Amino acid sequence: MDIPISLRDVDTFTKIVKAGSLSRAAELYSIPKSTLSKNLRRLEDVLDTELFNRLSHRMTLNEAGRQFYRHSRDITSACEDTWIAMKQIAEQPHGTLRLATESEFGTTILGPLVRNCMRDFPTLKYEIHIAFDNPIAPEELDMDCVIYVGRPPDTQLVGKLLGDYTYGMFASGRYVQEYGIPKSIVDLASHKGVKRVKLQQVERWKLRHKGALEDLELRSDVTVNSYWMAKHFAVDGAGIAYLPRFFVRDEIDSGDLIPVLPQWRSDPIPVYLLYAKQRYKSALLKTFIDTCEDGFALLGA
Repeated sequence: MDIPISLRDVDTFTKIVKAGSLSRAAELYSIPKSTLSKNLRRLEDVLDTELFNRLSHRMTLNEAGRQFYRHSRDITSACEDTWIAMKQIAEQPHGTLRLATESEFGTTILGPLVRNCMRDFPTLKYEIHIAFDNPIAPEELDMDCVIYVGRPPDTQLVGKLLGDYTYGMFASGRYVQEYGIPKSIVDLASHKGVKRVKLQQVERWKLRHKGALEDLELRSDVTVNSYWMAKHFAVDGAGIAYLPRFFVRDEIDSGDLIPVLPQWRSDPIPVYLLYAKQRYKSALLKTFIDTCEDGFALLGA
């Protein structure tokens, strides 16, 4: 069935009804009065009936107009809803987002952020690059965005601060039961730690409390080159581990690890989003950056 009624003419009709006259409608909607009059006349010709009682300064609906207006409101409302729905679909980011970060951040921070984004924007796809051994070099990676730990190097990339995190000391209940828990920083001298090596250098435990700074290296029965292994041995009772606090959040919640001298922490370490300025024009990247900003604090970094 062909319906000869134009949606534009129906829209003109509803505008005139709301305004009360052609002149007022032209003023309110910035449409020439002649255009409004032409559209209305075409609608009345198609319907083969007049819809208004035309007075000198005002137009009122007649019976046919009142009936048509009841239906036209449904028509225009449905059109508006359809337009909004299609606009939302068109504005959904599409494509593949390429991300990079260091290993601990990959699973503990970047993973949950990406999962949140996947739930909110199911049209997106992701490629994630994890730097395991060497320091990440942002400009050498062909990535949309890099989550960079620490002060970023001099670079042409835009740096957006997400927040910061700190290191602390953690031990299992098994270790505490066997060796006790340190009551002061001096007590650490009699305890065992889990030693970590990065780039062939032993990681120092740099801790601060009320202005006092300690630079420690506990004796150790085990040396690892991964935070994952350090956490494993700490949970298993091999010693106290020096770890990013965000990295042991779940183990603390489950009771597998206990904070040791929690008032002693490292200085805050910043976390940045790095990206090329021109890439920020992409709805793809804007979507992810917004998700990161909203989600970083919630992850307890």
